[in-house]
Amino acid sequence: MQLPSIATRNYAEHIRRRLDFTVRSFADEGVNIGLHERLCGKTHFLELVTENGDKFVPAPLTEKVMGQVAAALSDVVMDHLEEELAKRIIHDGYDHFPRDEYKDLLRSVAEELHSEGKGYGLVDRSARKLYVAQALREYLETSNELNLEGFVRFRLKEYMSEIEEAVDRAVDSYMMEKEYGEFIRLLRYFVETQEPQAEEVNVIVSPGGQFWLADASGQKVKSNHLDELVIEMVDGDIEYEDVLMSNLITMAPKTVIIHQPKDVDIPGTYIETIKSVFGDRVRTCYGCRMCGYSASKKGL
Repeated sequence: MQLPSIATRNYAEHIRRRLDFTVRSFADEGVNIGLHERLCGKTHFLELVTENGDKFVPAPLTEKVMGQVAAALSDVVMDHLEEELAKRIIHDGYDHFPRDEYKDLLRSVAEELHSEGKGYGLVDRSARKLYVAQALREYLETSNELNLEGFVRFRLKEYMSEIEEAVDRAVDSYMMEKEYGEFIRLLRYFVETQEPQAEEVNVIVSPGGQFWLADASGQKVKSNHLDELVIEMVDGDIEYEDVLMSNLITMAPKTVIIHQPKDVDIPGTYIETIKSVFGDRVRTCYGCRMCGYSASKKGL
């Protein structure tokens, strides 16, 4: 079978470096393959050739050579081309974002593209790499010339769709994160400018995972505001944690003590929100009489 020639306008250095490594691995097994490069206009052509200067390898080696070349090129796609594709999608579809937010948006996109463990389609990076490598291998089995950028753009439609969807998910995540940050800043401002209604409020969680609020003596906090929120919660209009957070903010205590026993799992998001809003007013306790309250001590 004939060895392939790879054409590229923008990724010659990355392809060369990766194919050089592949060629050396063949040499260790007694197969001498070289890499020749020529430039035609702005397009680089990287050609694999045997030690005799031709482009043919014995049939028994064909499968292994093409598999290694496909794997090498898939690395280039995943490590370099994918990021540029995402940048182009952002530039074309989200050019309304302020320039000073562009880096944060790229960070969100990079996190989305490097995600693993979501377990469906081409969302996981490892699944995309396998898909790209397999597609490259199948193509090289029937053609000895490959334009890398053109192949990705026109032959990997499903892959391109996933990159676009990944960018959309990342933008949504970024916007939610931004809105959450603005919301936290608003709550922090409210707490800082309001006269404290309590010296100390304790956030207690029972072994069953239920939150409740107590004053310095350990008595459950009661207020008309809280009772109204409980009614709304029963009606299904608001979440349980929202009730507690709303009451904490209304009281704007000078000190908030979060009781977090080692054997009780507390939702991290709720705790982080309290810390973000109340800042250095927050203390964490890992063992006291309040931490030891049993699940029979009911909250709201």
